[in-house]
Amino acid sequence: MAYLAVTTGLNLWREQRVDTWSGPDATVTSGQRLDGCPAASEFRDPIFPAWVRFEGAIYGGTPAIRPVGSNLDNAYPVTGYRLGSLSLMRVANTPEGQAGRQILLKLDSSLTGQLYVRLPGCE
Repeated sequence: MAYLAVTTGLNLWREQRVDTWSGPDATVTSGQRLDGCPAASEFRDPIFPAWVRFEGAIYGGTPAIRPVGSNLDNAYPVTGYRLGSLSLMRVANTPEGQAGRQILLKLDSSLTGQLYVRLPGCE
């Protein structure tokens, strides 16, 4: 019973939380639920946020992952923004990424990154 109460409490706390990323400035934020933008809350993952605000746009998580590997070709330029062990990267190897419609979140311990797409109408 105590486990259920603690788990429920933690889930409710995580739902309402908005995190501010460290980096060049304090403009990057993320969370699990974004009022006024139901599409930003559709992605569910125990590690990654459902949405990210970056350069004034809202990006929503997708089930797609991208291989980053060593990133020697700089296909995923680092932005300098971090949240714990997560890094925010640009996507430079697709037309959608080059147009600013995709970003990637990567865990330090992984060779792949979670793809996020821009959600028009949620800015």
